[in-house]
Amino acid sequence: MRYFTLLTFLILLLAPKAFGAKVTTTDKLFAEIQKKYEKSWYKTATNVQKTTNYDKDGNAKVET
Repeated sequence: MRYFTLLTFLILLLAPKAFGAKVTTTDKLFAEIQKKYEKSWYKTATNVQKTTNYDKDGNAKVET
């Protein structure tokens, strides 16, 4: 059991460096996603986001 725990720890420690690309910005993230899924991804996609902004008095303004 002790060796299994050590092996699991080493795998978790080294796996991101061995298998993952170093993505430091969202631009790089989207570029990697596009490269990986360019043949099977949707041709069109939309995103809907609900945002709540608060003014100085604490009043909420919800925008979509």
